[in-house]
Amino acid sequence: MSQRVPYVGVTVAKFQKFMPSFLIRGLKLLGMDFIEINQSILPEIDRFAENIGSLITAFHLPLVSENGWDFSCPDYKKEIDEMISTLQLYKTKLRIHHVICHPPEAEKAGIQLNSSIEFLLENLQKLAMPVYLENVPALNPDDFLQFYWRSEKELGATLAGMCFDAPHYFVDGHDPVDQFRTFRDIVGCVHLSDCLVGDDLHRPFNCGGAMPINEFLSTLRDNNFGGFITLELKPHSMKELGVYIDSYMMTLQHLNYKKYLTTKLRIFALRPLINRFAA
Repeated sequence: MSQRVPYVGVTVAKFQKFMPSFLIRGLKLLGMDFIEINQSILPEIDRFAENIGSLITAFHLPLVSENGWDFSCPDYKKEIDEMISTLQLYKTKLRIHHVICHPPEAEKAGIQLNSSIEFLLENLQKLAMPVYLENVPALNPDDFLQFYWRSEKELGATLAGMCFDAPHYFVDGHDPVDQFRTFRDIVGCVHLSDCLVGDDLHRPFNCGGAMPINEFLSTLRDNNFGGFITLELKPHSMKELGVYIDSYMMTLQHLNYKKYLTTKLRIFALRPLINRFAA
């Protein structure tokens, strides 16, 4: 069996004074071919689409914890319908390959879990795009799997697989390597960052976290993972641009060595520019 090569990218959102449409220019210079976006790009959606080039994207649907609502909240039907229309209209322009969705956060939204699941699945059917369901903290693996199989019955081929968020399991005290081996047959995309047990830091690698990053990346390689990997990194400032890039490079080194070498040459050529922004 030949070694499969995954797409490796990062989450893109506004960072300090820099808008997403500006940030993706730098990512394209690095040779990145995949990014994950969310509703933070909507205020400049046309400009963002104009600058996207050949980048492939995934769109992370809203979260109660960050946005105050998600696709399982009946009180936000108007906002949900508007987002469905926008994503369908811009799917091609934004080069959206799939969307990512959390299970309902019913306890945060103040609604009944069963009805929120039903409403969520109805909206995902209306969206009619490939969807990956993401594991979340405080939802044990068995309960997530139960939710996943229920969703498959309703969504059919629309359900593309699982988005395996390794830090979400590590935060809850689970071994992310063991959990990946359990779910690997349904995993199509992965979220990765450094963190601590009990604290989902979203840190670049080797910046104070305790995630077994090297072991996890080796496990992906050994299992011939060929899906999508999003580095969900939240650097504190532009001074951390170096470790941000290092996290991307470490992932390529494990999983796409040819691209790692070509990107290393790109970084050498871009070093003056990188140093200027990181100063």
